[in-house]
Amino acid sequence: MAITTLNLRGLNRSDTATTGQVVTATSAVAMDFQAAGGGEWTRLNTQTISSSIANFTVDNVFSSTYQTYKLFWNDVDYSAAAYPLIQFLTGGDGTVASGSTYKVKYNFTYNGLTAHASAGGSNTQTTGFSPTSLYNHNHSDYGSTGEITFFNPADNTQYNAILFNTNYYDGTHWRNSYGNGYYDGAKISATGYKLSSNTGTIDTGEYTLYGIKRA
Repeated sequence: MAITTLNLRGLNRSDTATTGQVVTATSAVAMDFQAAGGGEWTRLNTQTISSSIANFTVDNVFSSTYQTYKLFWNDVDYSAAAYPLIQFLTGGDGTVASGSTYKVKYNFTYNGLTAHASAGGSNTQTTGFSPTSLYNHNHSDYGSTGEITFFNPADNTQYNAILFNTNYYDGTHWRNSYGNGYYDGAKISATGYKLSSNTGTIDTGEYTLYGIKRA
């Protein structure tokens, strides 16, 4: 088994580290203690649903710090057959951008696990983006999963656009919906989002939002 030797030239005996730090090269010949972790993605929020709620808001998370954001959800279930809706927030005070329409263009594949069919379409509504293309998730069977990409939502010089990809069971078919959408109104500086169910409540699930570094 090969053994790698770490040359700690540049560290003095008097150098000390705090819990969680790692040794990091600060130049070609020097090393120093730096905070561990880092990476290109930063977790901004985790929303865990353990009791029934009609909706939730995540505000003051969109800014010029990041241009691209990813929202993932896992094992989401509802009190009734329902689909999720997502709206933008503005002003940093929970104000919902609802004065105009959320437009979505989508495709989806569906059928049993041993069969396949596909279709496509669009929807326009003031109540938010529908990442399941207005098809209900069957609450009595399997939790749904999915993701949405927000593109530069805090920039009011561009239309606020998204991409989405979701997986769920509608009671008859396994469905995978994917597509894109944008807020068809004034160009807004979104500060966050509101997620709700079109009927009933959201009973279980976890939603995690990440910001992706620009440089």
